[in-house]
Amino acid sequence: MLSMITIDVCSGETRSSEWHLKGLEGFIDMSRRGLKRNYSKKAQSLHRVYFYLRVMRESTDLRYNTGADVPVCSPSDLPWLSKPLCFLEESDVTEDWVGDRSQADGDIDPSACVFIYGIPFDLLVLMSKTSNMIRRKLRFNQEYPNSAIPQVLSDLCDGLESEILNWPVDQTVKRIFELPIEEDFRSLMEHQTRAFHQAIIIYFSRLVRGIHRSHLQPYAENIINHLDAVEGIKFRADLATGCILWPAFIGATEATNQRLQSRYLQWFESVRYYGLGSYDKAHEVVLEVWERQRSGDSVASSGWPAVVESKDIRLMLT
Repeated sequence: MLSMITIDVCSGETRSSEWHLKGLEGFIDMSRRGLKRNYSKKAQSLHRVYFYLRVMRESTDLRYNTGADVPVCSPSDLPWLSKPLCFLEESDVTEDWVGDRSQADGDIDPSACVFIYGIPFDLLVLMSKTSNMIRRKLRFNQEYPNSAIPQVLSDLCDGLESEILNWPVDQTVKRIFELPIEEDFRSLMEHQTRAFHQAIIIYFSRLVRGIHRSHLQPYAENIINHLDAVEGIKFRADLATGCILWPAFIGATEATNQRLQSRYLQWFESVRYYGLGSYDKAHEVVLEVWERQRSGDSVASSGWPAVVESKDIRLMLT
């Protein structure tokens, strides 16, 4: 099933990835309800791939459970998959389930997230938490329009914001540069990590805090700086590695000035040769967002969530 999702990404037919992820979730849930807790390294590696793919899918598919029996501020405000990923906040579950400790004591696991995707596992957890928080805000705003959010939800937002802004990016990069791998790969991981962190800041700021995109331009520029650096390193060192569209998509859809938009367009053109079908849908949404901005649409109706919903697009930005 994991292979089927990869095929979906390459072909661009990403709608079916939802069903493959649901099937995988069923298998994983059955194993977690059993007595087994000591997963093999192979199982942990497959769990990490599943986790990464699910987080990437849910980050741009913001549907949520509207059941009347689910409190609006509950952790059970579910996305389209039946269980939230916040159980991974429990360190013992994370250790058993994914075992992602590639940067501890120089231990090298080639299947760790940072080696496969160039992203530390902790960042994926933050991304998942942010997606779930966005759903809570969306559901509250739908059910209680024009109402102030309750204190419990406000406290949750404050706590997550602190986690994101205080995430130790410099310390993480320092650990990356201590890994016994080629310098070019360490530099790729650094720029990818910094780009993702900046994208998560934008993601939270826009869709949880509602900060106007004009205040987020420095972050959007930082993202394209890092992504350009990644492609430059790959070209200079002749490295055959792919790219992850998510940070570029988040930065591009919030870019407001023509100079910055042109840089993102150039980046999208530079990665077209990877041949990912998901590229075309992401590019289509970015262009539509910019067109709505130029047409004077409201901030809400010109944001990428509105475009994705109105065009019934399902993105998988990996």
